[in-house]
Amino acid sequence: MNYRMSSQGALAFALYVFGAVAIPAPAIAFLQTTTIEGTIGKDVGGVWLTVHHIMPLFRVRLDRASPDKVAPFEVGPITGDVTALFAGKPEGVVITKMADPGLSARIGIFEGDIITKVNTTIVTDVASYEKGLESVKEWFLVTIRRSGLKYTTARIVKISYEAKEGEVADGTTGLASETLQFRFSDAVLPFAKDLEQTRESHKLFTPDDKTLAALASEWWKLPSPPKPVFVNAEHRVVAEAMYDTALREDDNLRGTSFAAISTTQGNPMVGGGKTISIYGFREIGAKKMSGTYIETTLAQAPFPISIEFSGSFTMTKLADYSDKDLQYKSEQLKAEQKTLESDDVKVAPDIPQNLPKEEGELPKVAE
Repeated sequence: MNYRMSSQGALAFALYVFGAVAIPAPAIAFLQTTTIEGTIGKDVGGVWLTVHHIMPLFRVRLDRASPDKVAPFEVGPITGDVTALFAGKPEGVVITKMADPGLSARIGIFEGDIITKVNTTIVTDVASYEKGLESVKEWFLVTIRRSGLKYTTARIVKISYEAKEGEVADGTTGLASETLQFRFSDAVLPFAKDLEQTRESHKLFTPDDKTLAALASEWWKLPSPPKPVFVNAEHRVVAEAMYDTALREDDNLRGTSFAAISTTQGNPMVGGGKTISIYGFREIGAKKMSGTYIETTLAQAPFPISIEFSGSFTMTKLADYSDKDLQYKSEQLKAEQKTLESDDVKVAPDIPQNLPKEEGELPKVAE
């Protein structure tokens, strides 16, 4: 089912956009559509809190350090809290020491950066990294993930799922059809300040059990942002067997059973921009799901800038799927509009009795 804007909602939105009057009404759900490709085969329906641990991704060209040494730094295995940025076992190597303290400023690579690819060689550990360097001649490309700029984001994701059994091609009974709708909820989470702080501290945030329990009890009452963040979104849910060339060649999606690719258009009134989010589902359960998360933002600067992030996501089920949140916001909107319609129109105060009788004469002021 697609979210649709009611006539009252359209009026409120139009008045809000053109500044005719300020209406403190809840934001209306933005338009979203979903297509499904292939067979998912698992009930993933529900209202989910999705937490993303991400870091920016870069590709850097490096010249060979010397005839007998390829890279101007030393590397080691990934350890510590950085492992939370990976879905499953961490893959790559971390830069542990630079050959020259001033080198980072010149080449744009720093201690703590994680190397995931050398040219076309996927780096999973120190051995594969050294193998990738064997073919380097004068220069090489490295794909790095900057863990020093890691942070956490989160959103509510609603997924409706329905499967029907019936006769399949070989005459037996099985999964005959699936209906799946993927939805982002434009809502302000109660720990939004904690999430924003991670952008400055670069310390990851994970809500505790108490916070999750409180959110599960009243997720549908979450307030909308003062101005809608998104105006529309298109979602593709693709089974692994149906991955196209781009998805199949994406290293981040290796080992995933299906992917959800979402293209969201930002509200022009809060900066606009387009964002592509990719969820690669690895672990799928009734209460928890997790996998790889990739996000590319096309910012609307003086000229378009593509910024890519990658990391992991964890989905925690808050409730079975429902449109309780939309119903609640609709009731709020009706109540706000009813209040506006019933309020008396305020006019100028009564005309004072001591107005001047003749032009130029000032009224008397009581001492």
